[in-house]
Amino acid sequence: MVKLTKPVFGVVAGEVYPREIAAGEDCPPELFDVAMEQDALEDETGAPSFKTKAVTAPENKTDA
Repeated sequence: MVKLTKPVFGVVAGEVYPREIAAGEDCPPELFDVAMEQDALEDETGAPSFKTKAVTAPENKTDA
């Protein structure tokens, strides 16, 4: 299972109230999408994954 690199707040299956899942714990499957959006998951090597966002300069945009 993939570990968290940052704390994630959410409701774990079988629980009623949301709670913070600490960094270093296994990511619950139901919070995997949230953790991905927050870039809070380790990659396959165990290192934190850092997403790079493509930035496009206005002069490089094309109108379709």
